Amino acid sequence: MNITTGGPHILLFERDQQLVALLTSELQLAGYECHTARTAVEVFDAIARHPVRLVLVNLAQAAAARREFWVALDTQRRGRGVQVLTFHCTNLAGYGPSNDDPDERSNSVVADMEVDGMLGIMNMVNAIRSRLAISNTGVMSRLAAQTNPSSLGGQNTLPIPSAPPVNTNQASTSLPFNGTPSRQPSQPS
Repeated sequence: MNITTGGPHILLFERDQQLVALLTSELQLAGYECHTARTAVEVFDAIARHPVRLVLVNLAQAAAARREFWVALDTQRRGRGVQVLTFHCTNLAGYGPSNDDPDERSNSVVADMEVDGMLGIMNMVNAIRSRLAISNTGVMSRLAAQTNPSSLGGQNTLPIPSAPPVNTNQASTSLPFNGTPSRQPSQPS
């Protein structure tokens, strides 16, 4: 199920459904329309069917290591204004921590982004924002909102302090701050 946000379309070439769910939810919160592809054929089909502006390619995909994939992708994106962002993912979803053994790593090809944990997801969303001009809808990623308050235009919000009622004759049914029940003022007889 695709949720329509009306923003630029992004295609994610990834087989791991956990990573797809994390990235898709963050990108939709940031105002982007997300599509996923698990195979190279699905990538080219989505580019033909949707106005995709950015393709995210995980270099851990077997197809990403094939020259034929990149030649076909360049042919498909020619004249359409489609950009490509490559990434390596570690320490997230089904991926373990980065491995120091060069034979075990898929890092032989330099990626545009290194996604390491949820902070890496946030950095990827920010990198996508910088690559794609998005209309000013006021929508932003919840991770970016928590870590970058200056992106909201420098506005800081503070909670409004609660004040006791001005009228002392007003009955109070709440507990005072010390936890003891409040007493009604005594009436003169």
